[in-house]
Amino acid sequence: MSRRLVRRGRVRVAVAGAVSAVLLLGGCSGDGNGGDDEIAADSDNGRSESPQPDETEEPAESPAPAEDTVERPDIQVADFLTLEFEEAETGDPVADAVLADTQGQIEATYEVLTTHDQENSSIGFYNKGQALIGEMDFIESAIDQNATSGGVMRFYRWDVELAEGGASATVSYCRDFTEVYDMDIDTREIIQEADPDALPTRYLTRVEKNGSGVWQTVELQPERKSEQCR
Repeated sequence: MSRRLVRRGRVRVAVAGAVSAVLLLGGCSGDGNGGDDEIAADSDNGRSESPQPDETEEPAESPAPAEDTVERPDIQVADFLTLEFEEAETGDPVADAVLADTQGQIEATYEVLTTHDQENSSIGFYNKGQALIGEMDFIESAIDQNATSGGVMRFYRWDVELAEGGASATVSYCRDFTEVYDMDIDTREIIQEADPDALPTRYLTRVEKNGSGVWQTVELQPERKSEQCR
């Protein structure tokens, strides 16, 4: 059972590295050959002085992002499993919302896995399509074996790429489960011990914003023993 590069146009924001580290990469610079500087220098030759701007004019302010009023489910993962998320705020409000709902999707899955509550609606709140089918198959397999996971599971190296138009995005992240064990949900008997040498899994997901403003996971593809997660 133990199983946030943000790009809009040419602007790219990357989230990676140690916990709480945020790396911002500007993708709108010149080509590295001094082209922008040469253009700036040429513009000063043979031109009259530009008129001074009206000092009474106030610079236009960027519009504030719309307030999120979506009522999200209160998720409670059982206390024998701890989910640790590397801090992944990008400074881009859309990308941050994508990351928050992707983390909500993970919490919803493990809430159901650690409670075996098949009537729980949180997993359907954050998943749809292929992703929902895949997560439900995973959970049903665990329930059939009366199994769940315990320990500490860590999620890190978040990347987000926003699609043109802003209605979808791709998200990738890594999962470390070297401290995760499988157990019988009723007796708490350990079925499989944690493997300290287990290699991390990288997940590549696609999310879409629904009519309520929730970024739902629609596709979820694991890459086991990923080199990109080491």
